[in-house]
Amino acid sequence: MEIRAACNKFLKGEWESLWNKCMAKGHARQDRLAANPLLTSSRTSAQTDMMAQKQARAGNLSKANQTVSSVLKPAFGHYTLHKLQEKTPVGSVVFDKHFWPTTDALDEMH
Repeated sequence: MEIRAACNKFLKGEWESLWNKCMAKGHARQDRLAANPLLTSSRTSAQTDMMAQKQARAGNLSKANQTVSSVLKPAFGHYTLHKLQEKTPVGSVVFDKHFWPTTDALDEMH
């Protein structure tokens, strides 16, 4: 019901209250993350052991070996988002409808 009400408001052009709700949720999330930042932490030896055994039982021996022999610490920092954006650049969102089949062609295909 809440989603339907929000959609109806948007369709009527009453988007300002929706925008304010989104901004409030975004600010609340930023405050929550600032109070409890994501820190890099490695697995305990018991967790590493359990994960390696589970992978070995599943037949993934190379992954089990990697789990035991390497230290996997995620790196969070101010530069992380920039690095990810470089790896996956955003393409064009302009879609050329010129090559879309007509409704008659779609009906014929079905």
